[in-house]
Amino acid sequence: MQKLFTFTMLAAAGDTGNLENQLQQFGGNLSALMSTIWPWLLGVGLTLIALWGAFIGVKIIKARKAEEKQEAKALVKQLIIGVVAIFLIAMGGPLIIQGLATWAGQSITPLG
Repeated sequence: MQKLFTFTMLAAAGDTGNLENQLQQFGGNLSALMSTIWPWLLGVGLTLIALWGAFIGVKIIKARKAEEKQEAKALVKQLIIGVVAIFLIAMGGPLIIQGLATWAGQSITPLG
């Protein structure tokens, strides 16, 4: 609460240089963290997609009845839609944030 009050008073006085430096340092640390863990996140994500795809493949192979085949096809559609949605969010999210920051007058650099 005290920091919020201090920030409000500094902002009212027009002295936000220290806050901007801290925000830039935080952004740099966050960027370094994302650069470090991104390969791990990507590897885990691809492994989970492969495992789920293998599970669906086994379900398709074992399907004997028409209902089981329909269920397996629905799972394939859901997998594809999920992968596309995650890709769009992962690629589009930073672009939207960067566009909003530019519109607000604060230029930021993409992570990585």
